[in-house]
Amino acid sequence: MLALNQLLTDFAATADLQVCLLDITGQVLTPRVTLDSKLTLKVGHRMRTHPKTLLLAAPSGFALPVVLDEQLVGTILCTCPTPIPEAKRTSTITILQLLLATYLNGLTQRQPLTAADDVPVALRSELKLAIQYIHSHLNENIALARISKQVFLSSYYFSKLFKKELGINYIDYVNGKKIRHAQLLLQDNSWSIDSIAQSLGFTQISYFSKTFKKVTGVSPRQFQKQCQAQQP
Repeated sequence: MLALNQLLTDFAATADLQVCLLDITGQVLTPRVTLDSKLTLKVGHRMRTHPKTLLLAAPSGFALPVVLDEQLVGTILCTCPTPIPEAKRTSTITILQLLLATYLNGLTQRQPLTAADDVPVALRSELKLAIQYIHSHLNENIALARISKQVFLSSYYFSKLFKKELGINYIDYVNGKKIRHAQLLLQDNSWSIDSIAQSLGFTQISYFSKTFKKVTGVSPRQFQKQCQAQQP
């Protein structure tokens, strides 16, 4: 699987643009690329307030969100010293969208993600709603009190019901989903471990690493090294 940063480097040379990958905070993840700090802060703010939409940063550039299974994980920022003609902008965005779709498909090809509506038919409606909510909010801290409020149940009753119907504690279910996403991104070292943790709502890298090891048996860095060793 080709790394996203390598794809972007090749694309930049062809399109005659500066192209780089940013995490959800606006931090640059592409080596040897330096952006104006005001621009990265602006992009970072726009990503948090307008996720999953095409972001126009300036007449001389644009940004494309990187969305993996409904979760915003970063942004591709393209800039040029001079304003980009509209025709070039349109064709460049189209090509980049195709490259990004191919890349994201490659991440999930080996182990497809579970769809939000892929739940037992007989499951209670409250739990179906909860699972769908979890699926679309993995980049946030989905506390038990928050999710139970979403489905109009008490935290105590929701917790008991969730364990009874799904056979797993709520927090273990949520963390399992988050770590599954982390595993997909860790296949490519274009993404830093810190950026992956932040994109999944972990405020502390130590807690992310502890949770990852609990679920998988290895640390995020060990898993990333294993993936790199398996690459052809």
